[in-house]
Amino acid sequence: MDAGMAGEKEQVIIRLQYLRAAAALWVVFFHYGSNLSTHGTTNKLISLVISQGFFGVDIFFVISGFIICRSYNARKEHPLRFMMRRYIRIFSGYWPVLLVFWGWMVYTETLSSVYNFSQSFFLIPQRIPYLPIAV
Repeated sequence: MDAGMAGEKEQVIIRLQYLRAAAALWVVFFHYGSNLSTHGTTNKLISLVISQGFFGVDIFFVISGFIICRSYNARKEHPLRFMMRRYIRIFSGYWPVLLVFWGWMVYTETLSSVYNFSQSFFLIPQRIPYLPIAV
């Protein structure tokens, strides 16, 4: 593969990263959107787009899956080694942050909140009663 072709492929990945960032922002605006509409700061079109922000989660994960698969294929390494590298990369930041919040919750929250948070720490699925879907 020549350098021009490699540069074009990298441009595609960069564009996908921008689309993935836009999808993440769409989700953030979805969660913040109720605040915008209560203050009367959005028109109907913007409110409609923001109200569909849950699609941003799907877009984000599809693009992330594509990029992860492309990264795996480019490295040609054993699947277990690839998964261990991903695991270490994700959880080396996830667990220390959660430990800090868990410690804070032990002193400030109810026992049921600490229990639910502990489930998140150990990646145990939990049923959230206020969501319309069953986990």
